[in-house]
Amino acid sequence: MAKPGGFQWLANANRPSSDAAAESVESGAENTFTVWERFEGLVVLTPTCDIHPRDKKDRPFVTVCPLVELPDEVDVGKAKDGYHIRYVHVPGASDPAAFADLDRTQTIETGLLEECERIPGLHTDEEQADFARAVARKFNRFAFPDALQRAISKWRNKVVDSHSKPNSAEGQLFRDALTIRAAAEPSWSENSIEVTIYVIMPDGWLPESSPAGTRTVGVVDELARMRTSEIAKRLVTESDDQVRLDLVEALQVGWTRRCRPADEISDVSFVLIGANEFTYADVEASQSLDLDFVSGEDDEDIDDEGD
Repeated sequence: MAKPGGFQWLANANRPSSDAAAESVESGAENTFTVWERFEGLVVLTPTCDIHPRDKKDRPFVTVCPLVELPDEVDVGKAKDGYHIRYVHVPGASDPAAFADLDRTQTIETGLLEECERIPGLHTDEEQADFARAVARKFNRFAFPDALQRAISKWRNKVVDSHSKPNSAEGQLFRDALTIRAAAEPSWSENSIEVTIYVIMPDGWLPESSPAGTRTVGVVDELARMRTSEIAKRLVTESDDQVRLDLVEALQVGWTRRCRPADEISDVSFVLIGANEFTYADVEASQSLDLDFVSGEDDEDIDDEGD
């Protein structure tokens, strides 16, 4: 981090998009103008190895973003857990509610940065790795079709709702998940796309794929009539591998029922899979699915099962 922190951006007087720009228009700003705002500090996004040493003549610029306090409507706990791709926690900040705002980046010269007070924002290898992943998550996102938002919005809302409930077994499942990825068949550019969403769990979380025992015909259909929250609760407490496999399949069916076709998205299905079973080829054939990209158009109908 660097102090003090000043930040500026361009705005149009005919269409001010931020409160700061609107205030400038009320004060007489016209046409295209520059908005200036002061913050607690700046967060340097350019890696240190690219700053020192460097040839200032060939590479005189660094990228920064403002250190901001979260708006009242943004939950600090959720933000720290990575729920919002816009905000990344900076553990070294004196204010625990201070976050890097990745929606606002700007370029400054290295010489200006060297005149600022440097305050380490990340102290451990783990903090540095977490911050790097969060920045990559923001800027490396895949451009999914807009129709996918509509297709999975009810499932997404269920994820968000249960994730925030500490006593929810389904929420614990999502918190335990390493990542969520989506694959398209035949491809994302086709007029009819079948989507598979992989919820990737830590090794050992799921039962073995072929446990001993005879499967009861129709057991998954019977289990799938339960609420997904109840299925998840049984999955967490069940010790029999065969029953757990049936519960996993029933949960996948329950999640699929929350989705619907939308434009070019003809079908959505789910697969709960262990990290050791998700191969490099699977990674190459899929894209990271960040649930923050979904608009949540059905927020008023988070759970039509009554969970």
